[in-house]
Amino acid sequence: MNLSGVNLGQTQNNQSKQPLVIQQGQVLHGKINKLYPDQQAEITIGGQKMMAKLETSMQAGNTHFFQVSATEPELTLKMVSGPIDARSSVAEQTKQLLDTMKIPQSKEMQQLVSQLIKNEIPFNKEQLMAAEQMLKGVKGGERAQTIEALQKIIELKLPITTDTVQAVIQGGKKDGMLNLLSTIEATIRADQSMPPALKAQVLAQLAKLQAPLSEQTGMALLGKILQAKVGSSSEVQQIMQQVGILQKQNNQSLSNQIFAQMKPDLNDSIKQLLTQNLTSKSTLQNLSQQIIQHPNLSPESSKSIQQAITRMTLAPTVAHQTQLIQEVTTQLGQTKDSIAQLFAQLKTRGQNEKAIIQQLATKIAASDELTLPQKQNIIHQLGQVNENSVKTAFQATLTAFSEQVGRTGSTQAMAQIGQLLGVSGDEQSKLFQQLTTAFQKSASPQLQQVVQQIEMQQLQQLTGNSVHAAIKNTLQSLGLSLEAQIAQDPTQNKLADSLKSLMHAVIQDQSSSATKGMAEQFIARMNGQQLLSAENGPQQQIIMQVPLQFLGKRTEATLQWTGNKNKNGKIDSNFARIMFYLQLENLHETVIDMQVQSRVVNLNIFTEENGIKELISPLKEVLKVNLEKHDYQLSGVFFKKFAQQTDSVKQQVEKKANAKDGGLDFRI
Repeated sequence: MNLSGVNLGQTQNNQSKQPLVIQQGQVLHGKINKLYPDQQAEITIGGQKMMAKLETSMQAGNTHFFQVSATEPELTLKMVSGPIDARSSVAEQTKQLLDTMKIPQSKEMQQLVSQLIKNEIPFNKEQLMAAEQMLKGVKGGERAQTIEALQKIIELKLPITTDTVQAVIQGGKKDGMLNLLSTIEATIRADQSMPPALKAQVLAQLAKLQAPLSEQTGMALLGKILQAKVGSSSEVQQIMQQVGILQKQNNQSLSNQIFAQMKPDLNDSIKQLLTQNLTSKSTLQNLSQQIIQHPNLSPESSKSIQQAITRMTLAPTVAHQTQLIQEVTTQLGQTKDSIAQLFAQLKTRGQNEKAIIQQLATKIAASDELTLPQKQNIIHQLGQVNENSVKTAFQATLTAFSEQVGRTGSTQAMAQIGQLLGVSGDEQSKLFQQLTTAFQKSASPQLQQVVQQIEMQQLQQLTGNSVHAAIKNTLQSLGLSLEAQIAQDPTQNKLADSLKSLMHAVIQDQSSSATKGMAEQFIARMNGQQLLSAENGPQQQIIMQVPLQFLGKRTEATLQWTGNKNKNGKIDSNFARIMFYLQLENLHETVIDMQVQSRVVNLNIFTEENGIKELISPLKEVLKVNLEKHDYQLSGVFFKKFAQQTDSVKQQVEKKANAKDGGLDFRI
């Protein structure tokens, strides 16, 4: 049996260090453990045992630098240096290796190779020569971070270019993103050469980053509006029409107008489409769009129907048409009507009105997003036998969900509002962000005050849902995963609105050199996070920097997640290490080291603040209960000073250069 290249350590412990990815031409530091016939040997490389074929005879127990001659059909190694004295220093080993490889021994090259040897990172001569050329153009004060970046680039097997080096340097920073965004805004406002349309787009996106909870604020505003607690009717109706919630103004109440413009029940609309000419591309496109918008179809059901639509589009045969009709009918038959659909059905006031009202009352009673008083009020309105009972119940339902969004930031309640208004996704987000902005910019002090009151309530009742929404909206606005989204769907219009996409446009346009320089720095920061979020076999690392600005607070958070993938290629939630680097207003510099082993969670909190244990200890039980809901067990929460960190943690923590921005303390 040929065992060459097999990692022997991995067969014993799947949770040990991940296997090296060895490539031809790489230089490796290894120790010969045992010799076998036919030049086979067991060698320890990078702390891992593996079998390899040696090109020349060597002695067991010796340590050498090897070069990979081949990886197929078996791992073959060539000796680069003679036996290395175990007592020799890294500097001496570096000099010996550079002499053997005939590489100039500049100070920078010695530093880089010493780092690679010390961290047991494989490299090849071409990488070292490219790194040397890169270091020649670097100023003295920047050489240390450039060498560190080059080490990471070689480790990740990335191309050594100026762009890559800058991306890794910028992506490795754990603070300063808020300052960078502020500088970008100031530079763009001062740039007179920048096209006005592009400038407006960039400034609008920067404003969106400063208010990632504006969608939730807008939904809470809707609740106030429906209760007639703000402004004059004509003033508010005009704003509602401008942002697109109302199609046109009339003398009816706002809730009646919204109810009147509700779209027909999607099930009926889809069934109506099935009676039309299904060989028409426009009919199929319309059908596809309505399937996408359907709130109750599961992703699997929607995918199944879309596949039937695709078959019909490619080959419009009678057989495919029959299959499409059957598929749509079957999948729709398995769904249950939503609250919005039942209200839409009541608009027709057919003979089965009582049955629909009963279904709607049952649906309201079972809703997890509404409080008991809210449910009782809606069901009471539905039970009234008069012409306006359904409209009144509709207003009460829309108001109740709006209140819940303002109180808890519930994403389920947000989705319900979108369905009741007949909007979803990006359209819904844009609509309510515009509503918040319109109130903030209103000439009426009363309308501005209502927004301030809602934001104060959101700050006082800040929940995990709200923080999650803020982080999600911020990452989307930044465009962190722009390239991945383009690869999945190049037609997405929303991609052009992300700040990263706009910064690419700035570089290509007639902006000043200062503005282009800031755009390049921002793109390098985004690209660096992607480059550092690397896969190494089944192991994966994800790095995200989140500059949060909302409700008058500013904070920076960096998330570093390290874990494995399971056999199905998905993230293994049983084992992980997650580190949060936070700059908080009250706790200042804080690092949370969360380690998960077999779904047992251990938390180490590093801070220099005294009294933190007494503040956080009462929250342990809340954390324990919520972890148990997701089948995790809390082992313990430990508080430490930064001086107590292990070397591995200490190397990753950087001092925050600017604490005067303030921050927001929140629970993760």
